[in-house]
Amino acid sequence: MATTTRSGVNVPCNFSLLEGFKDSQKRVGDGKFSCDLADEGDMILTRWTEVITRLPRTIYKTQIYSLKIECGLKYPETPPLCMICRKVSMKGVNSSKGVMDPRAVSVLAKWQNSYSIKVCCESCGTC
Repeated sequence: MATTTRSGVNVPCNFSLLEGFKDSQKRVGDGKFSCDLADEGDMILTRWTEVITRLPRTIYKTQIYSLKIECGLKYPETPPLCMICRKVSMKGVNSSKGVMDPRAVSVLAKWQNSYSIKVCCESCGTC
């Protein structure tokens, strides 16, 4: 799948994900989360993990959480699938499977193909 830039150029989704991978390697941010590939051998860059060190405005603000993020075949046209790797009782998260409801995370609900994996990680880390 490809995304169209403002100039009308189609960019393959792997290039969008490669940009996200480069950003994750820089480790830029406030330290609340880190995002990286789930599998170093994932040549199409679709499976990511995020570690969140605190979830502000929740009862989980002092705990560390891990998320799985999967970019499907239609990424970046559609938002990635985000799942919390442990059982939590939180608005917008399926309590049995940990899948985040895209409607509960504003960036996922208003997803645009110009958004990056970094934007996804930042928004899931502040839900």
